Amino acid sequence: MILMCGIAAVGIQALMLSPLLPDIAQSLAAGPVEIGIASGAYGAGVALAALVAAPRLGQWPKRQAIQIAFAIIAAGLALCAAAFDWRVLVAGQFVTGLAAGVIIPGTYALTADLTPDHMRSRAMGRVIFGWSVAMVAGIPFAALIADLVDWRGTFLAVALISAGMIFGIGLLPRASSTAASRPVAYGQALAVKGIRLALIATFVFMIGFYQTYTFLGDHVRHLHHAGAWLGGLVACSYGLGFGLAVFFDGFIDRVGPTRLMALALFILGINYILLPISTLTLWTAITYPVIWGLAQHVGIDRHGAVLFHHLCGGRPRWWCLWQRLCNLWVLRYVSCRHCKPVDRRAAGPAFLTPIG
Repeated sequence: MILMCGIAAVGIQALMLSPLLPDIAQSLAAGPVEIGIASGAYGAGVALAALVAAPRLGQWPKRQAIQIAFAIIAAGLALCAAAFDWRVLVAGQFVTGLAAGVIIPGTYALTADLTPDHMRSRAMGRVIFGWSVAMVAGIPFAALIADLVDWRGTFLAVALISAGMIFGIGLLPRASSTAASRPVAYGQALAVKGIRLALIATFVFMIGFYQTYTFLGDHVRHLHHAGAWLGGLVACSYGLGFGLAVFFDGFIDRVGPTRLMALALFILGINYILLPISTLTLWTAITYPVIWGLAQHVGIDRHGAVLFHHLCGGRPRWWCLWQRLCNLWVLRYVSCRHCKPVDRRAAGPAFLTPIG
């Protein structure tokens, strides 16, 4: 439960920028482009930390590493709350991203260390469910604070949550590390047949989601002249669909990962075409992301399964590469930072539809 709360805390601060984007932009006299750069800075921090730290987690005491990272996140969020210029926000987001890049793989590794083999899959599923908790409860909570106070109050509240996690992680028992003691050999990992194409697919898969999600809250709020509460409800709807997908795990296992992954990617491609249409009315803007969340959960779960088991034979070094590519969505912004608003919203379909 503590580790699930840790992932939920990371998920809140990672995903709350979208519904707050118009408020932050107005307060800092910036546009969606500049705030989008701040979102990209967070992704750059995550990717850099994962590149450097994740392969070495086996050499570090994971519990202490996660505690230090939560302290850094709290400091980074406080810097964001005190930002007087969008560039300061970028710096704060980069710092929080660096810490998140340690917490995410560290939490998954610590879950494996603390759990017996026969219970590991179930425990990992519960920890990953923290992302759904963040979307369903955390993001609407952040949007509510923004409406009642302001966006700075939201950042301070999440900073306090992160500070509380320092003590929460300290309650966990000590565990001996089971990870490899040497860093990942990138040359050996990339030499596996089919791995490069699979990692490119990972990058494109994640770029479609984050590029769309980042600007979706800004789009629906301006379209319907609403406050942060609407962006929070859209995120909640997506998270609800993402979480409900766990009830289809039995069906997913029976169909098989390869066949179902192709279907999920095809549905996601169609989804990104229909998503702009769904935002035209208030009720469809709120309810349609449930379908998006369902398809996204199945797609990323099956894609990870194919890469991990079929291409990689279950070896962790390639799994680390997959995690890093998932976090390299920062580069998505290169494609849309100079586009008009409508072009940014359409960039997701352009990336993902060919894969479907």
